[in-house]
This record gives sequence, structure tokens and C-alpha cells, in this order.
Amino acid sequence: MMCFRSLFELCSSSSTSGTTSAAPSASQNVVLDPVIDGYFQRLADSPTSISMARFVELFEQDLAESLWRYFSTSPSPPKETDTISRQEFNDKFAPLSGSSTDIYVKILQPIHHFIKVCSESAGAQAIRGDELFITNLVEQMTAAEKSGEEEILKNILEWRRSKCEKFCQSVQNRVISKATGNPSNLQDYSSDILTPLQMYYLQSCLPATYFPNRDKLEEKHWTPLYTSLQHGISTNRFETLVFDYRGPTVSIFRLKDGRIVVIALDQEWRHSSVRFGGPNTSFFEISPKIRRIDVISNAVYCNLKLRTAAYGLSFKEELKIDKDFTEVYDIEVWGCSGASTLQEQQKLKNWQKQQAEKHKKVPLPGNWDDNPDKTLLEMAGFQFSNERKNMEMEARQKEVISNRETTTTTTKTLFAAQREILKHLFENQTLDKKSAPVFRFETDNATKIDVWSYEVRIYRMKVIELDEPRELLSVSLHTIQSWMDLRLRWNWSDFGAIYSMYLRQDEIWTPPFEIFSAYEVRDHRDPNFRAIQVFYTGTMSTHIPLSVTTNCKLNMDNFPFDTQICDIRGGLAIMHPAFVKTHFLISNKTGSSLCEMGNSVWDVIKIETGQVELPGGYSGYAPTRLAILRLTLKRNPLFYMYMIVLPTFFINMIAIFGVFIKKSSAMERLTIVLTHIMTMTFILGLIAEKIPKTEEIPLLGRYIIVGLCEMMIASISQSFMNNWFMLAVLQLVNVHSFLHMILKYLEFEQNHGDRGTCYSFTNNDTIFYMD
Repeated sequence: MMCFRSLFELCSSSSTSGTTSAAPSASQNVVLDPVIDGYFQRLADSPTSISMARFVELFEQDLAESLWRYFSTSPSPPKETDTISRQEFNDKFAPLSGSSTDIYVKILQPIHHFIKVCSESAGAQAIRGDELFITNLVEQMTAAEKSGEEEILKNILEWRRSKCEKFCQSVQNRVISKATGNPSNLQDYSSDILTPLQMYYLQSCLPATYFPNRDKLEEKHWTPLYTSLQHGISTNRFETLVFDYRGPTVSIFRLKDGRIVVIALDQEWRHSSVRFGGPNTSFFEISPKIRRIDVISNAVYCNLKLRTAAYGLSFKEELKIDKDFTEVYDIEVWGCSGASTLQEQQKLKNWQKQQAEKHKKVPLPGNWDDNPDKTLLEMAGFQFSNERKNMEMEARQKEVISNRETTTTTTKTLFAAQREILKHLFENQTLDKKSAPVFRFETDNATKIDVWSYEVRIYRMKVIELDEPRELLSVSLHTIQSWMDLRLRWNWSDFGAIYSMYLRQDEIWTPPFEIFSAYEVRDHRDPNFRAIQVFYTGTMSTHIPLSVTTNCKLNMDNFPFDTQICDIRGGLAIMHPAFVKTHFLISNKTGSSLCEMGNSVWDVIKIETGQVELPGGYSGYAPTRLAILRLTLKRNPLFYMYMIVLPTFFINMIAIFGVFIKKSSAMERLTIVLTHIMTMTFILGLIAEKIPKTEEIPLLGRYIIVGLCEMMIASISQSFMNNWFMLAVLQLVNVHSFLHMILKYLEFEQNHGDRGTCYSFTNNDTIFYMD
């Protein structure tokens, strides 16, 4: 403990501390939540209060002080004899067990204290040598160029939501474990290359693919497949021990250039002449810098055997290792699917060995691995899996009979536990699906109201159309919407370790979330069956694919070199804004593929989320606060350049020459002028059909009108002035207008990037004030 404190004092330039003591609850004779009150009875050291000394005994000093500041309303430093009342505990405990861990980010500040408590709660204390990693981690969390406390907290929240979602999970598990009395199983963060703190950071960043559900009796940590400290650095042993493992793996490399990098691969390793890897494949650099690169697919290349393809192992342009691993000091590979997958891998290798013995006397035409026919098929993307299929068919016939009785018994037990949960929720508590959870309004202004959170997480989005004349934006949204209903909770250990289950939407109360100022909203779910996943903590989650058409006021002054900002606003209008806060959250995978959200006309170059306050208020109490999803769209103007701007330039140039030709008669010149006017008027009509009827004349319209004016001046002046002088002047004006449009196009592309560039996105709680 003293080593850890010294280490954080070395990394932190300053430390702050502030605690508060307990004060008696302001509200009396209020009905307590029975579940939370049960937690209180388990934690308390007296029937009506919990002392600071008890907090320190339960959570140790660092976490205890932070929790005390959260629960207590007293500004004075805490003493061991200070207490928190039963009512104060009941009022503030619910967010600590909610679906979001943002509350822990807020109460565990400053930043070094936050890292320390999270890592210690996971059993991954920092050790000597972690100083540089902690410094880099702090810079990544806080975006070092910003120094304000509010900005730093906002950056940490954004970092947790988008890059390392499970970093605070260990603290929440620790608190819930103490409250429920259920033991908290610590993960194993041991590694031959990474420190425990680095391994904790890595596991906190990885998605659920790398932590599949396992049998209750099976250990929860990853399975070591290969380590160079035990097996040496050998491509043959790497292939033997790692290949054919049918599950995600995490491979750690210590390179001779000083870097420590990690490849998290969601597919099995294999020899291939093409790149492979699924949507959950990621690349991490742990030292000397901290970086993370997520890809959509096909990022990993590995060929240590095929002679017709390049040898080596690589991840895009970030990592390149030759066939003999000469650039590597140490390697460590972990299997993430549990012991059962490792047993399948060993069964396959044993079966292959038996088949080789069986066919040892059969003359074969050379080694099949070196056969050029197999190489050509592998280059075409064909995967040879006959051996695995044959082995699995043999094993399946043996396992089906033995597993049938076990499966039947387990299924009956789970069904019985599920029935007990439903009875506990709907019969014992007499839950009314027609009524919403009840909120209590505190009249004491000093009492802080805990806000109920409704989250709309967007993991897929596509711009369908921007109807410019009607100023309507249509988008397709795939959302996961989550909220909490404290009435639908159970103790998982009392009901067969069931953590979650699915219920029909019409069986429970669901919040009336709606999109505001929308022209049309369509829910693409099956209207006859809409399921909601209910977790034991009372958290609800459901997937809702939506098509939204909403109003979007356009600014056409710079058309066609324009960007447009469109807002999608949503919330729970019927519920009081003091109790409910709605969030739009952008999934990390969504943000990494912004370049795919647009269409042939528009690119999405920026996404922001935040809150918007509308004047008018809710029943006179407060302004209406909604969640806002703000899209910045960039037009692709090249179509207008080669379909309108360039032809208009040549039409103007030829028409002006035609007017000033000496041999042409007055009637011929009049025909040229009229034809030119009709052509320009037709082009203006095309533009008018594509844009809203605004009072501003767009840039492209001004360009066409200048061409019309040139022709009018040419037709009038050719009889009164020197023909050659006027011809030169008008042609210079024509060229100047054309070059002006070209420069506008180049400036537009330079400011907003090339088409296909993926831009950044922001998750925050910014308040957008609307007129």
C-alpha cells in the first residue's frame, strides 16, 4: 500500500482531498426502497445509521472517503464517529448500482485517485515501473491541452464511454458485492510481459467477445496458450500451440524497438495469403505510448508456411514481423474462450495424429501443405476444414447421448428459477405494468435530486436522404435504449444465478421516449413481438431500429459548397425534467465508420451529442431538456462542377464570341442572345428545383446570373464600342467568374477533407441553447 501511495505521488503534480461528514436526513416518514434498505441493513453498524469507521472497514480508506463525500451533505472533514442516516443511504445508493458507471468517474476525482481506486478494486495495483504508463494514461484520459476541472471530467467521461467502457466496473462490483453479500470474483491480471495495471487497462478496453459466459465451475481468467519464457521464440511452437484454437485470442509482443504491442483477434490464427479478422479485432500499443486502433475487418496477416505468398505476421501498417520473429524479444498469447475451447483444440490435434498414423502406409503425392493446388485454393479464400468437421462429427455422436440428460436437468432447473423470478416480480410485489416508477420531489432546495437516466446508444446510422426543397432529413438509426426500473430487481444468487432474462414489452412499463419536431418516425420491430432484456439490477435494454425524418433548416448561401447542421432531438416529455435526463451516446464502432454513414450526395463529417433546453418549461417549473444528436453534413459538389459550372463557362465564352463576329447579321446575333438567355434560365430553373425557396441567392445562382449579365452587356454594347476591347473585357469577366468557382471548390475541399475521410465524433453533455 505504501509503495502504491509513493508511486502516485510521483506521477501526480498535486493532490486534493476533501471529505464531508454525515448529517441527519431532511426527510422523515418516507417509504424506503425495500431492496436498498436490505443493503443498508447488511452494511450498517446500527439500526439507523452507518459510521465512517464502518465505511473504512468495508471499503478501505481511499474508496471509503470518496463514497462518504458522495453520501454525506456535510462540508466538514469526516470523523470516525460521523454517520450517514438510513434515509441518506436510501436516497443516493441507486445510481451506484445502475447501468452506467459515470457516477464513479465523478466521485473518484482527482484523476490519479480515480486510477488508483479502480485498479486496486480489481486487484491490479500499480508497481514500480508503471510511472510512464500512468502518465500516458492520464494524458489520454484528460486530453492534456485542456486544464479546467469541468473539461477534464468531461474528457474522462468521454474516454470511458468510447475507449475503455469497463474501467470503473471493478469499483461498482466491489460496492455491489459488499451491499449484497455476494463474493466478488477477482480476475487474474498476471502476465510475463505486462504489469497488472497494464493488463487491467487492456481487459477493460476489450469488448464482451473476449469474455464469453462460462460454466460456474470454470475459472474466469484467460487461458495461457503460448509464452516465450516457457516455450522459447519459435514459429513452429507458435503454430502448434496457438493455431486451431477456435476462439478469440490476445497476443502480446515485446519488440526490439522498445514497443509493447497487443493484437486482440476475434478469429482463430491460421496461415493465409489474405488478411483476416472480424469487427472486434483491435491493435493496442502499451509502451512507450498508449494507442488503440479499431478496424472493421481484415487487418491481420499471418503466413509462416505458404510458399506462394509473402512470409510474415502483420497488422495493417502498425506492426510487421518477419517469418523467424527476429524483431521480437518476448511473445505471450492468451486464449479467451475458456478451457473447453482448449480441449477442443487438443482433441483436433490428437485426431489429426491418429489419422496420420492410420494412413501412414498409403502412398500420397507429396505433402498436401506444399501442394500448389492447395495454395491456389487458399489464395482464393478457401478454408480447409474437413479435418475439423470429421473430428467434430465423431465427437458429437459420442457427446449427444451423454449430454442429453444433463441438459434436460439443467434446463428444468433454469425454468423453475425463471418462474420464481417472475413470481417474485409480478405476484409478490403486485407490480402494475400500467404505472411508472414513482419519483419523490424534495421541497428542500438543499436536497440534491438524483436524476434518472435514459440512454439511447447508437451503434449504426445511415443518412437516407436530405430533401432540400422541403428541408427534411431522413436517417436510419439502430439503437440500444436502456433505462432502470428499480421494481424489477432480484438477487441473482437466490434464483439459479440468472443475471438477465427477456420479457415482452407489453408485460412491463416502458418509458414513452419520442423524437421531437419529427416529420415521421418509424419503428421497424415486429409489432406483435417486442422483447426487452431485464437485468438483475433493474436495468432494461432493448434494440430499436428506427427511420427518422426530421426538420432541418438549411443555409444555401454557399451552395453547392455548403455544409449543413441538422439536429435530432429526443426525450421523455411527459416526465418532469428534474428527474429524467435523456442521453444520446455514439458507440465506438459507430464513430470509427463515419465515412460509411453518408450517401452519394452527403458525407457525415461530425457527430455531437448533448442536451438542448427549449423555452416554455414543463408546467412552469423548468425548461424542457432534451437529448440532442447533432449531425454536420458536407455536400459532394463535384457533380455541380462538371454538370453546371464547366458547361456554363464554355456556353458564355462561345456565345460572347458569336455576338462579336463581324460577319454575323443582327438577326443571328439576336438568336444567339435569346438562345443563351433560355439556356441560362433553364439552368436556373434546375437549381431552383433542388433548393428551398429562401431569400438568399446561392453562390451557383449568382454565377449563372453573372453569365446572363455578360450576354446582355455584349448584345447592347457591340454596336457602340470597340468590338475587340469589349470582347476582351467580357471574356475576362467570364474567366474570372469561372476561376472564382474553382477556387471556392478547392477551398471547400481543403477545409472539409477528401470524400471518404472518417471524421471524429463526440459524446458529451454540452448544453445547446436554442432560439
